[in-house]
Amino acid sequence: MAENQVQKDLTPDEIRKLFFIVQNELINIKKTHEEDNNKLKQEINSLREELNQKDKDIKSLKKEIEKLSHNKQLKSTKNININKEKDIKPILQYSEEEINYMNTFNQKNETNINGNEKILDLSNDNDNNTINKPNKKLGNDELLYFSKFRFGRLQQLYLGKNNISDISMFIKMNLEHLQKLSLANNAIIDISPLEKFNFPELKELYLYNNYISDISVLAKVKFKGLEKLSLFSNEIKEISILEKTNFPKLQVIRLDNNKIIDISVFTRVKYNNLEKLSLFNNKISDFSSIENINIPTLKEIWLNGNNIDMAITTNEKIYDKIKEKNIKIIV
Repeated sequence: MAENQVQKDLTPDEIRKLFFIVQNELINIKKTHEEDNNKLKQEINSLREELNQKDKDIKSLKKEIEKLSHNKQLKSTKNININKEKDIKPILQYSEEEINYMNTFNQKNETNINGNEKILDLSNDNDNNTINKPNKKLGNDELLYFSKFRFGRLQQLYLGKNNISDISMFIKMNLEHLQKLSLANNAIIDISPLEKFNFPELKELYLYNNYISDISVLAKVKFKGLEKLSLFSNEIKEISILEKTNFPKLQVIRLDNNKIIDISVFTRVKYNNLEKLSLFNNKISDFSSIENINIPTLKEIWLNGNNIDMAITTNEKIYDKIKEKNIKIIV
């Protein structure tokens, strides 16, 4: 049978029809491919545009960051310069008369003051191991001479253990950068001139071991930055004036070794930064008012050496209530 089968040839019409079918199919395939290709190109172009935009946004952000960083650096540099200008005080130029004052004072007291000191120790004690110690104790006359000096940088001045009784000479001195003043161990009775002292940056004032009894001037002084006030070993009895003082930054007040009896003023003072209150060796017998003290920063109250009998039950209860406020009390 296989030998008898004859292959049938396609007619011209059938070949033509088949050609057109194949041709149309190829055209459709090509058309579909071109459409896909165009769509792909559009997507690629869209992605490129999006990337370009992102790139522009990134560059814009970088410029903004660099600008902000530059401004911050300029501001920081400016602040540093301001601080440097504030820290660096100009060296003063002195007149011939002022130079003569200094030369005379230095020769007389064997000191070496030039007016540009930051720390000046003219005390006669050994508390500070510094230069310029005078060869003798300074009195009011020497202090009067000294008050004629100008100081552009002075921050600490020690005049302890001299023969000074009159401090009015300081009224004429403009010590705008002075932070620490020690007039301890002298013969000072009257401190009323403090009212007119022009020491706007004063932080520490030491007036211990003098003969001071009246401290009413403290309600008038302009030491708003005062942090330490030392008045121990004087003749002080009355301290109610402290209620009217303006020492918002006061941290330590020493009133030990005086003649104080009534301490109720400390329930009324506005010392919101006070940490230490020293009242030992006075004439205090009643400390019940301290029970109502309202100073949140207070850490220590020294009351030892007074007339307080801790064997009395009432005193023990007061002591316990003060301890409940986390205040260390020494009696």
